[in-house]
Amino acid sequence: YKRYYPLGEVATHVVGKTDIDDRGIEGIELSRNNTLQGKSGSRVILVDRRGNAIQNLDYISVPVPGKDIQLSLDSRLQYLAYKELKSAVAAHRASTGSFVILEANSGEILAIVNQTSYNANGRIADNELGMKNRSVTDSYAPGSTIKPFVALAAIVEHQFQADTTINTSPGFLRIGSKLIQDPRDRGIISLQEAIQKSSQVAIVKVAGKLGSTAILEVLKLSLIHI
Repeated sequence: YKRYYPLGEVATHVVGKTDIDDRGIEGIELSRNNTLQGKSGSRVILVDRRGNAIQNLDYISVPVPGKDIQLSLDSRLQYLAYKELKSAVAAHRASTGSFVILEANSGEILAIVNQTSYNANGRIADNELGMKNRSVTDSYAPGSTIKPFVALAAIVEHQFQADTTINTSPGFLRIGSKLIQDPRDRGIISLQEAIQKSSQVAIVKVAGKLGSTAILEVLKLSLIHI
């Protein structure tokens, strides 16, 4: 018998792989190994003097088959996502890339792919970069997507209104060793304009006037409503 993964490198970061003893070492194979693997049984057998089995006599313990696990992945979307990501990474000469598709209402993952990848059906070199599911394991700064939440926290805290002005001159701001800067000096702009123009300086100044937990509380409430 030989283990075979139908989607190969297209879904390998999710499905994962097993070692030579069929123990999961990556992906779902690892995280749900106990569910998938089941439990071995044992029995008494009659053997000849050469050790060949002649007859099964009785079970000492009955084996328990492993259970099935059904994923939410859509194999068609998974394939298309993988194909497009692989093309994009090659076109931009990127070292890595990730692509995730979620079902908006339920939050189910319909596709999750990474580059570089590997094929669990073949011989696998010790390649940590290719085997890592970067979509899940890597952390990254949320960037401009966090700005509306900062503005919302400022309004909730009654510190700012949409038309409250912020002085962003001279277009940059230094906090410790970190330089925060806009593409150009936007001068005095409102909170609403800060979001429209995605001003780094304005949002940092707004955040600096809020309490230490104000933004976190808004994020928690947003997640509950989602």
